[in-house]
Amino acid sequence: MKVKVQSTWSGSADSMFWTLATNDGHRFRLPAEPAGGWAVWRRSEARRALDLLVAEGYERRNIRFREV
Repeated sequence: MKVKVQSTWSGSADSMFWTLATNDGHRFRLPAEPAGGWAVWRRSEARRALDLLVAEGYERRNIRFREV
């Protein structure tokens, strides 16, 4: 099954969160960890989100992200 993941940012300057919502109704909230600059942070967050979804039973090749 292909899963579409929508990501949104929320929080304040002190504590940012990345919320992932899948098209099958699951939601995951990840605390943001900005270290090493914005580009490095974006790649590491995407990797961390992918690992989380795979651990939840989704197939890596079927995951598609869309940022809102």
